[in-house]
Amino acid sequence: SFEDSELGEIPKGWGRKTVMQVCKTVTRGVTPKYEDGSGRFIINQRVNRGVHLDWSALKELSSTLEVPTDCYAKRWDVLVNCLGEGTLGRTHLFMYRSDIYAVDQHMSICRGSTHGAGAYLYQVLSSPSGQEKIESSKTGSTGMTMFNISKLRNFDFLWPGGDLVNEYFQVVEPAWLRVVSNEEESRTLSTLRDTLLPRLISGELRIEAAEQILNRVT
Repeated sequence: SFEDSELGEIPKGWGRKTVMQVCKTVTRGVTPKYEDGSGRFIINQRVNRGVHLDWSALKELSSTLEVPTDCYAKRWDVLVNCLGEGTLGRTHLFMYRSDIYAVDQHMSICRGSTHGAGAYLYQVLSSPSGQEKIESSKTGSTGMTMFNISKLRNFDFLWPGGDLVNEYFQVVEPAWLRVVSNEEESRTLSTLRDTLLPRLISGELRIEAAEQILNRVT
């Protein structure tokens, strides 16, 4: 059934929450210093393509830069681009290994109070209405617009309640895990192709040996 609210008719038992109320932390990333060959990587606005990450755009951080624990992406974090035209508002649900990739200062990290809260918040912020609301909340001049972190923390939306969110998460979690597994396999095979193909063409590697390598990886 439905009931009246200041938002209009909403499902009975639902209410309004802010991002901060459903998250353990909402923070910005770290100010980067770069160093080629360090083996430490950072997710910046160019990497965040929304649904997917562009791994080719990763940059390497200085080997001496201290990164606070909260500034590393963790599985089920919601990453939001918060500066600049064109990429502002892009929202990504991070589904990879935790504490490997730092997050850039021009992005916000929303870490849900539960994994289900993170997954639900991603759906809210990435939806057409969520993106429209972010767009209407930006400030600054042309070419240097930003989505202030205080506005992100106070971003309000319909909240079904913890029990329903947990039930929702039980349904969607396997699908998200399949998505990330397929993406990781695709990246592995692409890397393998780019490594083996030139060697096959040059005759450095025979087809039988390439097939053995492929079988071991897959």
